[in-house]
Amino acid sequence: MGALVALELALLMPEKIKGLVLIGGTSRFTQAPDYHGGLPRVLVERMKKSLTRNPGQTLEKFFSLMFTSQEREEGIMEQFQKGYLSPGQNWSEKELAAGLDFLINQDLREKLGKIKVPSLIIHGDRDEICPPAAACYLHAQLKNSQLQMLPGCGHVPFLSKAEVFNEIVRRWLDDLH
Repeated sequence: MGALVALELALLMPEKIKGLVLIGGTSRFTQAPDYHGGLPRVLVERMKKSLTRNPGQTLEKFFSLMFTSQEREEGIMEQFQKGYLSPGQNWSEKELAAGLDFLINQDLREKLGKIKVPSLIIHGDRDEICPPAAACYLHAQLKNSQLQMLPGCGHVPFLSKAEVFNEIVRRWLDDLH
């Protein structure tokens, strides 16, 4: 969702944005007849419905999709849950459903050509939340972009390959200035 928000801000306030770093991002979260870089819409709608029955289990399933089996074995998922989710953090079903509605309905594909700022796209080649095809699509549409596909990574390469990730961003920022 973060990349969608960043892209939207770049479109709304282009004069304030000097560059974008898009991590595990997409311009459209769900598939369309002409776009296969997303999850099937029915899957996301099913996830939204399951929030009312069992929000905890739904979040656990979603979190497990964020990581490869190796990342889970290495404790990256646990590290994410401890470090990025505040203890006792609870989102209401309404907030979670609104987030899923945003993901279901947002489609920035036709607007990407308006984004002119330098963009760095970092994506895990085993991302199940935003498939690698989404990153390739972004790269093709954002004319001033670089794509770094990280092997063996899921949706959070900044955790699973932190040193490599940080070096990529550092080099890109150095080149930007």
